[in-house]
Amino acid sequence: MTTKSDNLASVQTAALVDAERKFKRACAQVNLLNAQLEEMQTRYQRAKDDGFRSFRYNLRLKLACNEGVRNMYYEYAYAQAEIVVELRRQLYGEEVDISMCSSKPSNAQLEEMQGRYQRAKDDGFRSFRYNLRLKLACNEGVRNMYYEYAYAQAEIVVELRRQLYGEEVDISDYLASVQTAALVDAERKFERACAQVNLLNAQLEEMQARYQRAKDEGLRSFRYNLRLKLACNEGVRNMYYEYAYAQAEIVVELRRQLYGEEVDIVSGNDDLALDD
Repeated sequence: MTTKSDNLASVQTAALVDAERKFKRACAQVNLLNAQLEEMQTRYQRAKDDGFRSFRYNLRLKLACNEGVRNMYYEYAYAQAEIVVELRRQLYGEEVDISMCSSKPSNAQLEEMQGRYQRAKDDGFRSFRYNLRLKLACNEGVRNMYYEYAYAQAEIVVELRRQLYGEEVDISDYLASVQTAALVDAERKFERACAQVNLLNAQLEEMQARYQRAKDEGLRSFRYNLRLKLACNEGVRNMYYEYAYAQAEIVVELRRQLYGEEVDIVSGNDDLALDD
């Protein structure tokens, strides 16, 4: 007959194996992204030396995105390393030192960074705004990842308390509150993204009309500038569209789980809506 200590040891061993596997996979992703960043940095430097500004812009965007993803994998690997250290200490009495430095952003740090971004925006410092906007996106992603991690740990605590002490902890209410908050947040993001898509569509139509007039009148220099602006705005519009669609999928799934609603996502080339 198994005792409670045996059950606890088996659960902890399984958790240790899972955490080590996740840690190794996250480290592999960090190494892969580091290699990609180095190769991309080399390409960016060549484009900078040769004066290819259009290539530099695209590569700078890719560098920023890849660096943000690399940083999130790094934070995730660090979190898994902490789990491994704690489980090895409990199971085998090992004292493992994590020789890594990590800055974990809190809500206060995000608020402070948001204040810096707003000041840069008010003062017209576009370069500072660009850097702060990237940092905000990365830190918000890390903060959300820690939130998901905390919830996963809460589920583990509930299961272990049930096995060890026979406690029946109901987290359905907590899950419902979390899902409701996530639904409100996703709907807010969806509405704001749709507003941006509509705004960019209007700008694209106005820009297209100006381009057509420049083409009819043979103004090649104006056509070149307008064509670049059209390409940039269309790319941004498409990114907002994809983001809005992703948020719509989250809204649909949460409404199905919370209220049993079946919502269809109606999408076209230039519009996006939720249809009950």
